[in-house]
Amino acid sequence: MDIQSYWANDMKILKAAYGGIQSSGSVRLGDLVEATGLEPEFVYYSVGRLLKAGYFREGDQIFSMGLNLSVHRSNMTERGLRQVGAWPSLDEFRDALVRAFEGKAASESEPKQQGVLRAVAKMLGSEDGKAVIMAAVGELF
Repeated sequence: MDIQSYWANDMKILKAAYGGIQSSGSVRLGDLVEATGLEPEFVYYSVGRLLKAGYFREGDQIFSMGLNLSVHRSNMTERGLRQVGAWPSLDEFRDALVRAFEGKAASESEPKQQGVLRAVAKMLGSEDGKAVIMAAVGELF
């Protein structure tokens, strides 16, 4: 199997794990095999690669004896969540902040306060605003 195939299958497993965790709180080896159509041994070792790469957080519940495994909600990391589209990027977070300030400005009755809120929205939408957000909450992204 080439590197591209490993990556594609690992991402298929990551997405299946996230989907199962969303619906039931955890997934087991059999769930991932069924969802992906991949061999149990491949799925088991793939979860190990995803763990080492930081897509899952290590925990007592992630591995047990033999080819048995269970991945729980607490094992998901922001890197894994971002990969499956469940964690916002910095730009998505910034866009949401800008929309929130613009919405608040639109509903504000006092012109001075409206102007302040629009100025904040404009600043946050700029490159300087991106730098401010990175300085304030950069570790989250």
